[in-house]
Amino acid sequence: MDIRPNIDGKKIAKVVALHLTEPGYGPDGKQTREGWQFECRKNLLAGRQVFEDWQKSLGKRIKKELPSKSFAYELIFDDGSKLHVPEPFQILQFCYPLDFVAQEFNDYVDFRAYKFVQPALFAASIFRNIVNFSHANFKYDSNFSHTVFYKSAHFDNTKYQDYIYFKNSCFFEMADYQKSVFDKNMYFSDSKFLKNIFFSESHIKGDALFNSITFAGRAFFRKVIFENQCRFDNNVGSDIDATQKTFFGSNAEFENAVFNNIGHFERVVFLKHFPAFRGCRIDSTRIEFSEETSFPKAIYSIETLRDVSFLKKISDEQGQVDQALQFNAIELNLKRSQARIKIEPLTRLQKISNSDFWLANATVLYDKLSDYGRSFTKPLFWYGVLICLSGLFAMIYSTYSDSPVKERQVLCKQLDGQPPPLKLPYGRAVVEYAMFRAGGLMDFTDTGKQNNAVNCRLFEEPIEPPLMRAWGIFKGIASIALLFLAALGLRNKYRIK
Repeated sequence: MDIRPNIDGKKIAKVVALHLTEPGYGPDGKQTREGWQFECRKNLLAGRQVFEDWQKSLGKRIKKELPSKSFAYELIFDDGSKLHVPEPFQILQFCYPLDFVAQEFNDYVDFRAYKFVQPALFAASIFRNIVNFSHANFKYDSNFSHTVFYKSAHFDNTKYQDYIYFKNSCFFEMADYQKSVFDKNMYFSDSKFLKNIFFSESHIKGDALFNSITFAGRAFFRKVIFENQCRFDNNVGSDIDATQKTFFGSNAEFENAVFNNIGHFERVVFLKHFPAFRGCRIDSTRIEFSEETSFPKAIYSIETLRDVSFLKKISDEQGQVDQALQFNAIELNLKRSQARIKIEPLTRLQKISNSDFWLANATVLYDKLSDYGRSFTKPLFWYGVLICLSGLFAMIYSTYSDSPVKERQVLCKQLDGQPPPLKLPYGRAVVEYAMFRAGGLMDFTDTGKQNNAVNCRLFEEPIEPPLMRAWGIFKGIASIALLFLAALGLRNKYRIK
């Protein structure tokens, strides 16, 4: 099991805090970084009241116009390569960064209701036991990037007044952020949540950035308020690898969430369960999926059908035609599954009714012939196949298909009251028969004399044989249906009203 998240596919073997022996750290600029880290850690673990009193005392020690110092750390990978990660903070009066970078906490740590009135740097740290930040308050920027939580991490009811970073962190157990308030942007990009994560009833006022995250367990975002954009996709033009995706390995639950800005779910992969957005409030914005969004194979359940129908409905209301058609296809697949297999509660036997049988098979045809109304090329292709089959069958059943060229003339007898049949080449007769019978509308003449000539040339009768007549009726019905599906596909593709 990896002890840290991977970077570009490489496993982090070690993290080193840099500049430990250099002077210039601390609020007065007289300490080494190692000494300043020791002072921060000692007061952090001394209890909430001691920690807060110590932070207040820092104001008397801070000197103005101190040069900014780097709180950088270095990631060392298994292959020996290194990555320098700078964390620069401008030293301000009464606002000095607390340095816990690359620290290891082996015992249970209880930071409940702690107030961090200076920037708190926990980047690249390891928490081997349960960590509890419930009801804490982070006044300034705080950084937990590249941090590993081996046991459950509790950040519920926490207030973040400035930017918060959890980029490339790893949570082996449950992570709880319920009922927290994020006043500015939150960054969780490239993190891994290997068990359940809870964000329910949180209020996110800045951007919510969950790019390229792995949610292995259930992800609860119920009743979350997203005031600004919510991104589970990849930002175009950012430093995030555009080939990476966000994965939901289990349930993604966004019921009754509020989206006051665009919710981006392009390129997201839902592996096992369809995401639940029922009851979401979406007024003047929208939720964006895409063709690259991957949904699991539709398995019928009442809840899944409701979730799909809800997303189809709101997509249609927001004018997202492609997205609405995508959910319509999933909905039809679910209904097909429901129609195919009926399970009787008492006997647990599978039962398929006649109506269910026809509904299921009609849905399959709708999919194969036109991709649920999203394609106009598919029905045109099958329309062409129908014409070719008509010509092929005409040649197979033609009386004179093997006649010498000199005998290829009309041999039908003239019927009483009918004009004499026209002489017609064999090849032209086949083509005209295929075109006319395939469409039922494509007779290029204005009289019945041509049809009579075609039938006489091919079948030695002014009318078709019974088998060809039955095929002709089928072709007429099928071709009209295919032309309708082609028109529907064109309308959906080019937004024709």
